Amino acid sequence: DYSCYSVVTHPFPPLSSDLVPSSLVFSSLLFFVFSPSDAPVADLHDLFCKKLQQCCVLFDFLDCVADLKGKEIKRAALNELVESVATSRGVLIEPLYPEAIKMISVNIFRTLPPSENPEFDPEEDEPTLEASWPHLQLVYEFFLRFLESPDFQPSMAKRYVDQKFVLQLLELFDSEDPREREYLKTILHRVYGKLLGLRAYIRKQINNIFLRFIYETEHFNGVAELLEILGSIINGFALPLKAEHKQFLVRVLIPLHTAKSLSIFHAQVRRTTPAPYPCTLPLYTTTAHDLCTSTNYLCTLPLYTTSAQNLCTRRLHTLFTHYACP
Repeated sequence: DYSCYSVVTHPFPPLSSDLVPSSLVFSSLLFFVFSPSDAPVADLHDLFCKKLQQCCVLFDFLDCVADLKGKEIKRAALNELVESVATSRGVLIEPLYPEAIKMISVNIFRTLPPSENPEFDPEEDEPTLEASWPHLQLVYEFFLRFLESPDFQPSMAKRYVDQKFVLQLLELFDSEDPREREYLKTILHRVYGKLLGLRAYIRKQINNIFLRFIYETEHFNGVAELLEILGSIINGFALPLKAEHKQFLVRVLIPLHTAKSLSIFHAQVRRTTPAPYPCTLPLYTTTAHDLCTSTNYLCTLPLYTTSAQNLCTRRLHTLFTHYACP
């Protein structure tokens, strides 16, 4: 009995079969508008799945006046999905996991556009905000509620939230939109906490992003957010230090102080380098010496010169001043 649902029919632009199931590739789609509190559980699963599939339809937000009704219908559908996963128990059954991850992937994974301002200064210039945010925000909200749901089963989710998914998620941290990076930060932290098998991979890929930022591109919008995540993961570099943490300190945290854009993420990098470690002076002095003179470390620095070593020494002196023991 579908008497508790209203049906809205709206024509959509032609769809590509790689966006939605072939059964939905036609000129008119049905959007079931349902109230989770009124829906029988058996029907709710079926309609929830259909709504996930239908929310794979993408719209062009660069054209502000195109498909306004369709955009509003999808926005309402996403709102209902968020409400349902947040308030209804027993919704997240196994067949819905691939549909949920597919809907999320289709909507959030995209090629980030180049900056409209090549000389963009985060401290001086306004960032370019994501045009599709009215839908994208709801997709991120759904993903967050999905991960936080009491019904969430990591053993089922890990089949679909895999290394490839995480790598694509990390690439989105380069978005200029701070609202998107804030959602990504919270979501990645939840993924790290729920899916234990991905923890080492997440740490490794974050390190790789930092290494590219320091030694190659010198540009990545999400450095501050990734440092906040690592700060909570590392949790103060508890002594004795693990080898992974020592390497991270030497290869990433200290060299980050040489970045031209240090002022943007200085608070985060300082919190990630806690006071107890610099106060271990013999080890800290060795780390500083290794940073400037070790052959193994210098081979990671392209075009290393005497002037670069002098710069490194000056930066380290500044670092010692910041983290000097009382």
